[in-house]
Amino acid sequence: MQHDPDKPPPANRPLLVLAGVLLVLPCLALVPVGWYASADDPRGHDIGGWPMFNWFQMLMVPITALFTVAAYAVVKKARPHVPVQPVGRHAKADPRWAHELPRLRTQPSTPNTGVN
Repeated sequence: MQHDPDKPPPANRPLLVLAGVLLVLPCLALVPVGWYASADDPRGHDIGGWPMFNWFQMLMVPITALFTVAAYAVVKKARPHVPVQPVGRHAKADPRWAHELPRLRTQPSTPNTGVN
């Protein structure tokens, strides 16, 4: 399958929305500071002598990393790899592909094994 570089790559929009939600959720979890920190009793939410605020912030670092990895995986699924081959006006304009054009037009695409 050849992809026209003038058009955006095919994408699964619901999966891209899911990836956006996965990126926004950790940010929203950090917004309501009143849930995990109190100005009235700053030592009321201590765990091991540390304020709950610090614990929650430290806990959110790996959680945010996991959400980011999940979002990356979802985006990779939503936008599958499209091999880039010269097509249209781009093929004619790029001198790096000039020697490949006759071969690309006549032969099916095969993996390069290094053996001619």
